[in-house]
Amino acid sequence: MAEKFNECFASTFTKEDITCVPDADEVFHGTSEETLYDMDVNTDMIEDKLSKLRTDKAPGANGMSPWLLKEIQELLVTPIYFLARKSLDEGAVPDDWRIVHVSPIYKKRM
Repeated sequence: MAEKFNECFASTFTKEDITCVPDADEVFHGTSEETLYDMDVNTDMIEDKLSKLRTDKAPGANGMSPWLLKEIQELLVTPIYFLARKSLDEGAVPDDWRIVHVSPIYKKRM
């Protein structure tokens, strides 16, 4: 199965000539103090997102089930707020937030 996925992906992607890639136009024209500074993150927003988690879904990269996160959401809101605020203030995303697990799911052809 893995070999078939590899064949499919390998046949889809090609090597491109990247020696003449043009520079992109700068989209943001503000000052450095204006970058991501005005993004609004508040505890109500975080609480709302946690309350809408689907408990029947698989755990994330951290291994915590959505059911557990939803059950202890009142304990998580403030720490998540401070983590998000610090990330925005410093302009950096923790490495743990960049992890994703992709699992192919076989579906019968009809």
